[in-house]
Amino acid sequence: MTLTPAGDVLSRVAAIMEAAGIPWMLVGSTAALFYGRNRSTLDIDIVVDCARLNPEDLVAACEPDFFLDLEMVRDSMKSGIMFNAIPRAGGMKIDLIPLSNDEYRRAAFARRTAVDWHGATVYVATAEDVVLGKLLWARESESERQLADVRAIMALGEVDEHDPYFHHWVRRLRLEATLDAGRSTRYEA
Repeated sequence: MTLTPAGDVLSRVAAIMEAAGIPWMLVGSTAALFYGRNRSTLDIDIVVDCARLNPEDLVAACEPDFFLDLEMVRDSMKSGIMFNAIPRAGGMKIDLIPLSNDEYRRAAFARRTAVDWHGATVYVATAEDVVLGKLLWARESESERQLADVRAIMALGEVDEHDPYFHHWVRRLRLEATLDAGRSTRYEA
């Protein structure tokens, strides 16, 4: 099987993170691919544990495959705001999201699973956490596309609404109404 440009970029990111010992996790629409939701996306979203990470070391680890603006990385790591890695050889950009200290995001990061991706180890958010993340994003952005992703993943049986972990976080994050909206989204799942 030949890797797509996104798949090739993901393989390169996995190799870089592994070599540098940087804890990370694939989230968003690219992570949803691992649970049967295949749709186009413009970027690859990755959560990075920046707690003990030096910005200069991250930039150096990504060279020469990716361009990262050192000042943007420094600012983003201080503020917790996403920053980008742009593949120099082309392909999808990477959105790097510093892991926040909130309880849910720490719990999701601790539950990530290691998956073999064409010989590279990729750390992927669990199906429950991909759905919870999409519900959070849908609530903030009112994105029907995120709701369609939720519906598709749930329709494939990847997430049990009554699973104690999932049920706990839906209630705790106040996502009940957003989950209900996902059942009736007008987008095709």
